[in-house]
Amino acid sequence: MSSMLYAANAATGPYNSVRDSSRAANFGVACSDGSHGLQQHGYLTLGSVPNFPMIGSAHAISGWNSANCGTCWRLTYEGNSVTVLAIDHCTSGFDLSFQAMNNLTDGRALELGRINADAVQISASECGM
Repeated sequence: MSSMLYAANAATGPYNSVRDSSRAANFGVACSDGSHGLQQHGYLTLGSVPNFPMIGSAHAISGWNSANCGTCWRLTYEGNSVTVLAIDHCTSGFDLSFQAMNNLTDGRALELGRINADAVQISASECGM
């Protein structure tokens, strides 16, 4: 885990409903294996990952086996906040599970698609790591 903390206003979306499947293997994500990977902690499916289904991709994860794998983020949008465990790379902002996006937008994920949310990195323990 990285000790560097980030705070930003970041674009979030679109959501990725594949991340809502508890049985999906985590082999296709940047944080699958390696010394910083989920598999070394015994998390072989997305559903076994702490904080599921509040998971997603984050810009802070540079690629496979990033030191930022497993970082926890508090995203806030129009007074709603969610904590999200970062398990994959995206080029900018965040790419959340549908459930995380829906909770963050007060049930409006389908309607809004993309949003600008405030993002703050918080302790990984806030996401169960």
